[in-house]
Amino acid sequence: MSQSQLQAPSPFTRLPTELVHYILQLAAASSRHCCLDICLVASWARRIALPSLLDTIVVDDEKAFLKYITDPSHMPPKPNFLTVNRIWLGYFARPNRILHTVFDACERITHLALGNCHWLALVRFSSQFGSEKGMKSNRFLMRNQDLHVTLLEAPLARWSELYYTYYATPRPPIFDRITHMRLKSLVCGYDDPPIKLHCFSRLSHLCVPYCLGGRVKLKQLRHFLDLESLEIFVIAMAEDVIRKGHWKRLEKWVRKTRETDRRVYLVESGSNFRDKWEYEMRGGESIWDQAVRYTDGWERHTNMKSAFVLDGADA
Repeated sequence: MSQSQLQAPSPFTRLPTELVHYILQLAAASSRHCCLDICLVASWARRIALPSLLDTIVVDDEKAFLKYITDPSHMPPKPNFLTVNRIWLGYFARPNRILHTVFDACERITHLALGNCHWLALVRFSSQFGSEKGMKSNRFLMRNQDLHVTLLEAPLARWSELYYTYYATPRPPIFDRITHMRLKSLVCGYDDPPIKLHCFSRLSHLCVPYCLGGRVKLKQLRHFLDLESLEIFVIAMAEDVIRKGHWKRLEKWVRKTRETDRRVYLVESGSNFRDKWEYEMRGGESIWDQAVRYTDGWERHTNMKSAFVLDGADA
């Protein structure tokens, strides 16, 4: 018997090439670990998996990232960077440089997680101030895709208004591109002025945290609802709110508010914020869908409980 007769045929030889590629694309999109395994199979498999692998990236090492992204062999536009849609930027010493480099290299960014210093740099890139100081990003100005922004630091009470006023000539287009915003932390006490978001003309989704140590007062939350473009306002409850019995006060406020404004939603927030963000960006359920599902379940439970109490009283 010849050697060719002894060799078992590859199962892929019985499948059309297009189907094999489609299967690998689905597998690569299913998880990061699966994507890495596919990259090790062959160069052609790596090309299929790479878009899924680089769709979402987390930057922890500023020095290593800048060295890689500014290497002449990786200069934009290159396929590696064109696949990046979502990026998490840690706390770096040179926010202007790294953000400018990222936006010039990654032309398809739709989701950003960043600190206040990066946010300020982002505003500069699309403002007259940035142009005068040589910080304008022409690649950024040419884009018109919507942006989902996650702020990793607590903004000051008048942060958006101050930035908007300071760079308002001409109006920075970044404020018209942000449609979804999530705040990791928030400091807003009784004596603080209300946080105004009127400069975000198209902001439709907003998520703010609620925890016992955050100095956020319930009466301050209502100011967010003044934004007419807002469609969903999510209050993300920290674990201590539920564990220490502070839940009842928040529950009462949300129930009362939703009687006249159905834009308000609740959701429980976990302890590891970055892991939750990565899970969502890599195909997991969004915080907005989680909030709708959680609030619907909470309302059904509340209504059933109220009906049970009424039935007991009638009996």
